[in-house]
Amino acid sequence: MEKVKDLDRIPFSEAEMTVKSYFPAFGPVAVGAAELTTPITPRENFMALKKGQTPLWVPMNADQAIYHPSFLPDNRARRQGGPDYYGVEWVYVPEAGGSMVRPGNPFMDDANDWEKLVKFPDIRSFDWDAANREGKDRYNPDETRAASGTILNGFFERLIAFMDFQYAAVAMIDDEQKDACKALFWRLSEFYKTIVDCFIEYYHIDFLTFHDDWGSQRAPFFSLDTVEEMLVPAVKNLVDYAKSKDLYVDMHSCGKNDMLIQAYLDVGIDTWTGQTMCDKETLYEQYGDRITLGIEPETVAEDAPLDEVYAAAERFCDKYVGADKAPVFCNIRKSHPKMREVMYEVSRKRLNP
Repeated sequence: MEKVKDLDRIPFSEAEMTVKSYFPAFGPVAVGAAELTTPITPRENFMALKKGQTPLWVPMNADQAIYHPSFLPDNRARRQGGPDYYGVEWVYVPEAGGSMVRPGNPFMDDANDWEKLVKFPDIRSFDWDAANREGKDRYNPDETRAASGTILNGFFERLIAFMDFQYAAVAMIDDEQKDACKALFWRLSEFYKTIVDCFIEYYHIDFLTFHDDWGSQRAPFFSLDTVEEMLVPAVKNLVDYAKSKDLYVDMHSCGKNDMLIQAYLDVGIDTWTGQTMCDKETLYEQYGDRITLGIEPETVAEDAPLDEVYAAAERFCDKYVGADKAPVFCNIRKSHPKMREVMYEVSRKRLNP
C-alpha cells in the first residue's frame, strides 16, 4: 500500500482512559466495549489503515460497528436457524452458538444442477428501511466507529450449504462439475455486489467483511492450485467491485491456511482475519507489508490480575506494533474484560512515543 501523509502524532495522555460510555453490544455479550476519550474517533483511526497511514493505536474489532441485519434471511438463518436466501434449512446448535445446515438432506448433490435449483432472490425486495430502525438499538448513529457490512456465507461455504461438505469437496476437483462450480461462484459474486450496494446505500459502510472458510484446524481443504483455479476469480470479482466503491475489504477465513496466503494476496483483500492455529508470526514477517493480518493476542483469564493483562499486551506489541512495523488488526475475542482498554493504552504509547 502506498504511503501517504501520516496522521499527526499525538502523545498519549492518561485522560484518554476515561470511559465516556459503552458501545452497543454485539452478539451474546451483555455490555459492549468501553468508549474511551480518544484524540480521534475509532473510525478515523481504523480508516488510517485504508489510507496507508500509521494509526494512533492498533485497530481492534471493538472499533467496528458490524452490520448483520436480521431482516435478511441468511443472517437470521445463521443466528437462529430457519431458511436462508435459497430455502435451505439451517438448525441452531446451542453448543456452537450458531447454526448449521440440517445434515443428511442436501439441497443438491451435483453442482451441474445449480442453475435449475438455485433461485436468487431480489435483494432489494427485502425491507432495507428496517436497517435504520434496527440500527437505532444496535449501532452508534454518530459514525464513531468504522461501519462494516458483512456477508456470511461466501463461496465455498455456500457450496457446502447447498451440497453438504462431502459433495462440495468432490465437486471442487471433479472435472465434470468444476465448470458448474465456477459459474455458480461467479453468479454469487454478482449477487453479492448488489448486497454491497445496499450496504452502502442504507448503512454508509466503510468496509466490507465476507466469510469463506478454506480449511480445517490441521490444513486447507484443498491445494493452492485448486483455490487459484476455482475460487480466486469470483472472489476477486467481488473484492474489485468493493474497492471500486472505495471500501476496505476484510476476509474472515478459518482454517490452518498458511499455504494459501498467495491466494489471499491474489484476490486483493486488505485484511485476512485467520485463526490462531496459523503461524501468524511467520506470515507477518514474510507478508505483513503486503496484507494486514488479523491477529489475536494471547488469552488472559477473566479473573487474572491487571499486570498479566498489561504483560500480554506488551508481548503483542513487541511483535506487531511500532512506528517501523507493518500494521495489524488486533482481533480480541474471549479474554480479560480490560484487554481492549489495556491494548489501547500500550499501543498508543508504542505508536506515539
